[in-house]
Amino acid sequence: MAEAAGFDLDAYGTVVASAHGTDFKPYRALLGPKGLDTPHVVVTDGDATLDKRGVREAGLKRGAKLNPEPSRSKALLEQIALLPETDAADYRTTRDPLASELQATASTSAPRRWRPTCAPCSARRSSRPSRS
Repeated sequence: MAEAAGFDLDAYGTVVASAHGTDFKPYRALLGPKGLDTPHVVVTDGDATLDKRGVREAGLKRGAKLNPEPSRSKALLEQIALLPETDAADYRTTRDPLASELQATASTSAPRRWRPTCAPCSARRSSRPSRS
């Protein structure tokens, strides 16, 4: 996808790796400040419907568990547990702020020397470093 957009991941030293699962904590531990201290981003989906284990909102729960502040992680999990059923009239208005907070946390919890950006790849092409 990056190549199709003209974005050279190698030039930025970017690796996209699939975790093939849902337990991201070992990756966070390995790549985080107590491990290799390498800039990284975890991307997961929302999984609002029941997963194969019968767990609802599994994606939001995974995201909440990755929050760097344990007290906020616990509060988010408590809020997720109180979400109405997916067919309730207030489901989206209750769920969307939680999902937005998790997305914002993912963007701001990256190390200061590197922060993910949502700018289109084409805007970054002009400032792409040259390859040696």
